[in-house]
Amino acid sequence: MENRLHNVSRGGIVLFLLALALAAYGASIKVANKTSAMDKLAEQYFEVWNQHDVEGLKGLLAPDASLRDWDVSVSGADKVAEANAGIFKAVPGISIEVLKCHPSPTTNTVSCEIIVHLNKEKGEKLLVTDVIEYTAEGKILAVRAYKG
Repeated sequence: MENRLHNVSRGGIVLFLLALALAAYGASIKVANKTSAMDKLAEQYFEVWNQHDVEGLKGLLAPDASLRDWDVSVSGADKVAEANAGIFKAVPGISIEVLKCHPSPTTNTVSCEIIVHLNKEKGEKLLVTDVIEYTAEGKILAVRAYKG
């Protein structure tokens, strides 16, 4: 009898551990899928930005989006789009090269290490980290840019 109880409790532990492993596996798949989706959102943002597509950028923004960098701090999709239009006008050859993105599904942010090429012919560039925050629907809520 005691041996049977021991086998039952061991079986229960095995089932518990199996259930725990499956739950962790399911959670890791959800995180991986969300991470992949966030990477794609960041990639889309930089593609549109490099095309200097102000209307396209505006379509990626949440209505209350904000932009903050070392020169500007604006809120609202229209003002963020206008600020980018100003950048494109002031520096027509500007482009971004993405080095690496680090998604954080728990905070709905992606931190991207980028090189902002101001003038490729002259080699003028800035090393920047963009922290992009998204809404649950995948719209950009904030872009915070840091030099260095």
